[in-house]
Amino acid sequence: MYKYNIELINLADYTKKDVIRYLLDNYHNLKRWSETGDTVALDILIDLETCLNHKYLTEDQRESLIDFYIKQYNLYELASYYHLTVEGVRYRINGGINKMCDLLNGECEYKLYGGRK
Repeated sequence: MYKYNIELINLADYTKKDVIRYLLDNYHNLKRWSETGDTVALDILIDLETCLNHKYLTEDQRESLIDFYIKQYNLYELASYYHLTVEGVRYRINGGINKMCDLLNGECEYKLYGGRK
């Protein structure tokens, strides 16, 4: 049986970077909901994972986003691990969020699903 999460449908405005951050913050909830048949959560999860694995992101941005949002390391742990300042880690994360927003809204030279435009 398929379920539709109306709250997620109304929330998932990919034009807002804060929404993308919120969805990444709730990555594990989205995964759990999608496993119970929530098709909206599954669609969002697929979009987020496609972005995170897209060649438009640099490897540094990808690793920082995954380590921060999915593996849930804090900024200080990541700064120590990457030999950066906390601001340096924030810069990588924010750059990755900006690129995810571009991908999700078709505002870059790449398509989210496929190659170049």
